[in-house]
Amino acid sequence: MIQLKTLKTISVILCACCCTFWSYGQSINNTITNWSDDGSKILITSNRSGASEIYELNLDGSDIKQITNASNGAANYWGVYSPDGSKIAYFSLRDGNAEIYVMDSDGENQKRLTFNDEYNYYPTWSPDGEKIIFHSNRTGKGQIFMIDHDGGNEKALTDPKNDNFISIISPDGKSIIYTSNRNGNLELYYKLIAETKERKLLN
Repeated sequence: MIQLKTLKTISVILCACCCTFWSYGQSINNTITNWSDDGSKILITSNRSGASEIYELNLDGSDIKQITNASNGAANYWGVYSPDGSKIAYFSLRDGNAEIYVMDSDGENQKRLTFNDEYNYYPTWSPDGEKIIFHSNRTGKGQIFMIDHDGGNEKALTDPKNDNFISIISPDGKSIIYTSNRNGNLELYYKLIAETKERKLLN
């Protein structure tokens, strides 16, 4: 049986990848990025303030709150709640390129986790809240990386010879499934995080 949390994750991915909502009569772009575990809140990226920022609102659209506010006008994207709801991971362009950040759920105590000259984006949390999985093009190809929630122990999870992206972590936090473009088409692969061996699931 597919777990409710998995269904919620799939719903958010489908909305974020396939649907961009434009407010009628205005050039305001609102994209959903995450759903709280209790089902009462969602996180969106919106440019309603002029720059792309992260907002939180109730499921019925009420009580919208701006969580990030980049003083230099740089964009902040893709907010995702930690499993206990106390933190939000996201990526920001405030440093000239996309870097992974973590903050309290109210926007306080923003901390940069990644430090390199390439793009790091689309974070997601491990089920225990200790790790963050994200994508980076620092090797010249898209790769999946993992880092501690406080910024330590950063490591690559995928082979840098191939383009790998769109990863989902298992409910026990021990494995990932991801998309890879290595043979001219998009294929699904599975691997244990602690091992290097991978297994193709679908062409």
